[in-house]
Amino acid sequence: GRIKDIIIKDDITGEKICTVCVPVEGRYITEVDVKAYAKENLSSYMIPDKILFTQKLPRGATGKIRKKELVGMLKSELAKKDKKII
Repeated sequence: GRIKDIIIKDDITGEKICTVCVPVEGRYITEVDVKAYAKENLSSYMIPDKILFTQKLPRGATGKIRKKELVGMLKSELAKKDKKII
């Protein structure tokens, strides 16, 4: 699968680390799995606050991830779950 980390500004709590995951087809992964992996392999300040699963990452013609579209998608999805993120 693919994983992309994004820093999102939150007016109330400051910055949030958000991870967008594209699972491998036929594999099942949960937020608990991602956080457990992060806790084992990353420093505590790098553990994501929010995790979003999607079928694909937005890419341009050259195959690079379109970060602005990804941030927009992430904010939209997170707004549905957590009203604090704008």
